[in-house]
Amino acid sequence: MFWEKADHKDTDYFSAFRKRDIDQKMKTRNKTKLSIESYLKMFELRKSCLSVLYILQDTYKREELKKK
Repeated sequence: MFWEKADHKDTDYFSAFRKRDIDQKMKTRNKTKLSIESYLKMFELRKSCLSVLYILQDTYKREELKKK
């Protein structure tokens, strides 16, 4: 289905917008519903990222101690 093209000779400022019939409505996206599984996955991901951060911090401290 194609929208009706606006007439280029029309001097109306709003003629550039697509004309729609009354029964044609714009479709919007549905909201995503959060599930418990996705929440638990994000929780585990956060936990693993924090553990990596702590390991990197400990490694940095160790390397700084070696330099001294």
